[in-house]
Amino acid sequence: MLSYDEAGKLYRREDFSGGQRQGELQLFDATGALSRTIVYAHDKKVSQQCFTAAGLTRECQPDKQLPQYPRGTAGLIAAIEQAAVLPTEEVLRHGFGTVVIKLLVDAEATIIGTTVVRAPTARMGQAVLDAVKAIKPFVAAGMVDQEPVSVLYYLPIKIGHPVNGWAMTNAYDDAPKVTFLAAE
Repeated sequence: MLSYDEAGKLYRREDFSGGQRQGELQLFDATGALSRTIVYAHDKKVSQQCFTAAGLTRECQPDKQLPQYPRGTAGLIAAIEQAAVLPTEEVLRHGFGTVVIKLLVDAEATIIGTTVVRAPTARMGQAVLDAVKAIKPFVAAGMVDQEPVSVLYYLPIKIGHPVNGWAMTNAYDDAPKVTFLAAE
């Protein structure tokens, strides 16, 4: 199978047999130079080799790609924040806060688990869990070395409306964290 970018340049060539990867996968950089080869036997990676732009071998670094969500991780957080709805009495009583969630996206780009790690109130946590169910799906799985993998996110989700605005609060101290889980 040959894959080309929008400009018509080859960026990937891979061999299959019976619907499984068998043989060599070649990846090319933006200039068309071979950057990595991965050898497969019965759909399992056997070896890989990486190359410099000049064609010399070099140590391979993991090629990692996050699951694709419109506008990336920032878009994912924004979608959850926009979908989160707090009951009016909760907003009046507690106002706002940051809910930290653990979100697991499997190798098929499906959200298979969401857990509240920390929330100011149980209702805020539940509002975020409900919001995750309402967002658009991911469009592609996470990848490590061209293999689909599960990805675990720790995401801080701002919920409610602080009087001085979010820029004026320290409620968003947590930064998003991402962990790529080993391919099965």
